[in-house]
Amino acid sequence: MKKVLLNNKGLSLLELIIGLAISCIVIVSAFSFVTVGSKEYDSTTKNTEIQTEVQFVSGIVSDAIVAGKYDSASIYEGTTYLQLNTGNKVLYYDKDNNKLALYDAGETPGAAIDDHLVSDKVDSFQVSFGETGKETTTAPTTTSVTPTTTGATPTTVTPVTTTSPLPAGTTVEKATSNLVNVKFEISMKGKSVTYQDEYKIRCAK
Repeated sequence: MKKVLLNNKGLSLLELIIGLAISCIVIVSAFSFVTVGSKEYDSTTKNTEIQTEVQFVSGIVSDAIVAGKYDSASIYEGTTYLQLNTGNKVLYYDKDNNKLALYDAGETPGAAIDDHLVSDKVDSFQVSFGETGKETTTAPTTTSVTPTTTGATPTTVTPVTTTSPLPAGTTVEKATSNLVNVKFEISMKGKSVTYQDEYKIRCAK
């Protein structure tokens, strides 16, 4: 009768250590692969989102400028806002809140800005004409008239209040060219992209 000899010898300590080491290497490699892939996917997603935002904003700006009238175009800038009137549209930038909005020419720029919002991720917005002519408003907001008297009966003249359509100190830049230079910066999720281009207003009047 043949005898079958069974080898009941277990794993040695050295074999166990080598096995664990190999397992750890495989696990760490797999984890690193997943982590790198996740980071690349996240970075790609962020890049796509910010590029989409830049393209959207530049498209709105381009349409507003190209369809404008350069004889009526002007730039108004104060401490808290920048406003480009294209003749048909108004691009209004709220510097304090990083909001860019679009209004029709007959609307009040800055009013109900969220209803006219183009983007609230605009870190900076700059516009200028190819050639410039600048002036600054210095009109007083209130003018007082001195009371006068006639004979024994005094006649009082009510002070006249005049309100300037623009805040005192607002810089006004009128178009002397149909070229408009635009530069803005979009920031989203830790990423920032600066966009710059020159547009041409098609209509003279």
